[in-house]
Amino acid sequence: MSARPTTLIAGASPDLVEFARELGRRGEQVALLARNEPRLVEFRSRLNSLGTPCESYMADVTDSASVTEAFKRLARWSPRLDRLIYNVGVVSGESASTLTESELVRVMGTNFFGFVNCFQLANEMFKRSGGGQAIVISSADALHPETTGVAYAASKAALQIYAAALRRELQPKIEITEVYLGRIAVAGEFRWLNSDEVVLGLTRAIDERPARMVVGGV
Repeated sequence: MSARPTTLIAGASPDLVEFARELGRRGEQVALLARNEPRLVEFRSRLNSLGTPCESYMADVTDSASVTEAFKRLARWSPRLDRLIYNVGVVSGESASTLTESELVRVMGTNFFGFVNCFQLANEMFKRSGGGQAIVISSADALHPETTGVAYAASKAALQIYAAALRRELQPKIEITEVYLGRIAVAGEFRWLNSDEVVLGLTRAIDERPARMVVGGV
C-alpha cells in the first residue's frame, strides 16, 4: 500500500495539471480520470516527467459501470485516497420553454449524477483512509441561476443541495468543499482566472477546507 497522500482529479485540464504539480511538490501522488484518452496520456506523461507520480483512467462519469471499473484500477494502484476533485461539467443555454428531455438528461448526467457516481466510490476509499475531502469545482455563474440556462441552473442547484447534505452527514471526517471560479476585474473589464490564480485558489481550498469559496469575483 502506498504511503503517499493521493488525489483523484476527475476532469483533467491544463490548470489542474499545474495544480497536480503543486501536490507533487508536497509529496503527493495524483490520479486522473476523464473520457479523452490521448489527453489523459499526455497529462500523465507530463506529470511523471516532472516528478509527480501519476496514473490515469479513462471513464465516462455518467456511466456508473465505467466509473466503477476506473476506481477498481485506482484501488490497485493506491488503496489510499485522500481527496477527490470533481471538475467535470457541461453548459447548456436552453430556456425553459425550449428545453428538451434529452438535453436535461445530458446536463444533469454530467454536472450532477457524474459527481454522485464518483463520490460514492471515493467515499468508500476515504473511509479506509480515515477521512478525506471532496472538492467540487464550478463556474461562479452557478451562483447566479437567473442568468444561466435552465438545465445548467437546475444541475448546479442539485449539486449544491447534495453537497450540503453530504456535509451535514459526513463531517468532520469527510469534508465537502465547493469552489466557484470567477473572473478578475482589470481596468474596468473582467477576465477569466489564469492558471496561477486557479492553482492558488485550489491550494487555499485544500489548506483551509472551507465549505464554500469563490476564487475571483462573481
